[in-house]
Amino acid sequence: TSHGKYDLNAQGLFSTDYPGANFDYPDGDAATRARIWQDHIDFTQGMLWFLGHDERVPQSLRDQTNSWGLCKDEFADNDHWPYALYIREGRRMIGEYVMVQKDLQTDIFKDDGVAMGSFVIDCHIVQRILAADGTVRDEGSFQDTPALPYQIAYRSLTPKRAECGNLLVPFCLSASHIAYCSIRMEPVYMALGHASGLAAAQAIKANQSVQGIDVQALRNKLLEQKAVLELAELANMPRSAKLPGIVMDDQQAEKTGHWTGSNYGNPVDGASVHDANAEKGALSICYTLKVPASGRYEVRVSYASAPNRASNVPVRIQHADGEKMIRVNQKKTPPIDKIFLSLGVFRFEESKPATITVENSDTDGIVGADAVQLLAE
Repeated sequence: TSHGKYDLNAQGLFSTDYPGANFDYPDGDAATRARIWQDHIDFTQGMLWFLGHDERVPQSLRDQTNSWGLCKDEFADNDHWPYALYIREGRRMIGEYVMVQKDLQTDIFKDDGVAMGSFVIDCHIVQRILAADGTVRDEGSFQDTPALPYQIAYRSLTPKRAECGNLLVPFCLSASHIAYCSIRMEPVYMALGHASGLAAAQAIKANQSVQGIDVQALRNKLLEQKAVLELAELANMPRSAKLPGIVMDDQQAEKTGHWTGSNYGNPVDGASVHDANAEKGALSICYTLKVPASGRYEVRVSYASAPNRASNVPVRIQHADGEKMIRVNQKKTPPIDKIFLSLGVFRFEESKPATITVENSDTDGIVGADAVQLLAE
């Protein structure tokens, strides 16, 4: 940072994070919380002392550590140590809707969206364990996992209808641990507070529960007050829920092997997968779609085209009359809205699901997979 200061934040698997030491905090009484605070101080100060003084630490690292110190102009009445422990996450409500990982990466649109988030899913270590083989393992860390700009459902701010009708929760909202790793940003809190304040006023004025208000009227009021509820660049994103026919995105398909997630191109629901041009013959992704009535259906597949994509991707279609394998050239842009490629028309029966499988056997480049669409003839 400026003026010769450095913001000490957790880096790597052993740093200022103290995995597992916070578990008792949400339900802890004042004495328990005070103990946890002091435990974190001892851990952090002890680590810094160790790095600067223990003879087992290389001299160069000790010298580097000791060249720094606490900021002389900050927290002067507290021995220059911060006043508060950073409590990033505690108890959260389980409301009408629980925001989870898919709401940040694939299912990003909400009809009752009242704010937006976009920060990466910054999940630090959850616990540190001693494995059976004698090694130390850190669990739960996947920092900087990408998220798309996503809408936050109004329902995640409200309790369940049967439990309470006059409470709105913009901070400890209804979200999983993973989703909260992104939602927890101060600008998002401010946007959710804005929405909650307007919703409370609307509920009082209409003599309604917070779950019973006109959410579209709330959204209109937020837009009138310059709140950001959607991004123009996402308006053209193809959404499986809005596409005609029967659509299954890669997120719902059954995957074999390790597929790599990607936001490249303009994928359905904002994300797709590819094989990273590796493990040829070992990866496949199977889409099983139930048709509402027996008949003939056009089969379409979507993918992101690029020069480094395979020109011979095998796609197997199991239909009522047997099986057909078609090779797809993913170097070429899909001709239907630059999203889908038609593989032909096939007969499917209501009693037997349609099965479309994308494989990476004997392919000459990266194999991508996004969505499959069936359209009745």
